[in-house]
Amino acid sequence: MHTKHAFLLIQYILIVAVYSVLPSINFDSIHDGSQTGKSFFFFYLIPPIVIIILLRLFLYRTKTFHLTLLDKLLLLYSVYILGNAYSQNVSFFSIRLLEFCGLVILYIWLRSSHYLSLVLCIISLIIGGSIQAIYGNLQLWGYLPSHHNVFKITGSFFNPGPYSGYLASVFVVALGVYFFRNIEPKSVLAPIKHVPSSNGFPIAEKKRKEGYATILINPSCGLIKDKK
Repeated sequence: MHTKHAFLLIQYILIVAVYSVLPSINFDSIHDGSQTGKSFFFFYLIPPIVIIILLRLFLYRTKTFHLTLLDKLLLLYSVYILGNAYSQNVSFFSIRLLEFCGLVILYIWLRSSHYLSLVLCIISLIIGGSIQAIYGNLQLWGYLPSHHNVFKITGSFFNPGPYSGYLASVFVVALGVYFFRNIEPKSVLAPIKHVPSSNGFPIAEKKRKEGYATILINPSCGLIKDKK
């Protein structure tokens, strides 16, 4: 039980780091710190996520998997992206390629997570968006500097494009939470039938869970794709 609780605690910390902290990352000490800084921070989060996935798989001997249609389509898309990158001699250490691999790992992680973790993802996402909304208003009022020499509001991003895209994604999620505020979270993310598992980490069977995982990685795409 202690091991399970430790896993859950680490997972919750990583979720908050991805969805609440990552949007505000900006390393002024490196070139394009508002862009590259987010990528580096995301890369630092991937190893512990991979470790959690592997420990679930090997330490607890989880052997039951269920691939939905969306899982298969994303698998084919990933093979296409990696094959295309290989055919064009794209370096494996390309930031964009590493970001893509990181997003695939993030999807796998969220796909196999308990519904409470997905609820925390939504809450953390809204918190991160709220922080950015306050950040932008402080820039508008002149209390914080902008990261662009033309636009006054950029949040922690380089320009208003990815900033507004991120806020729009968070707004949709927040609006859904508002409309379903009287519904118990478990009834929204469930009923999800699980394969019995002695490790406390059941594997989802129905087709709803991977949809939430896909929705939750979309704002992350915007966070690490901050471009000029």
